[in-house]
Amino acid sequence: MPDNAPARWSARRFHRISGYKVSQVVRKGIEKIFSWAKIIGGPRRARLNGRTETWNGGYYVMAAYAPNRMARLLRPTPA
Repeated sequence: MPDNAPARWSARRFHRISGYKVSQVVRKGIEKIFSWAKIIGGPRRARLNGRTETWNGGYYVMAAYAPNRMARLLRPTPA
């Protein structure tokens, strides 16, 4: 399929919008949070029975991540 295929033009037009770059930066930050939760928090394998318990387990993992994130956000930047 050539590079100038019509299906690709609709996807490329967003690259020119200034908000697209901002949304990609925000998206990367969100992906970091969920990757941490999957690797460290361990919800890849649900150890809890039932939807409510699994849902609450997700809340506990994100609550454990919050102090970690706050420490990084409050860290002084090097001058």
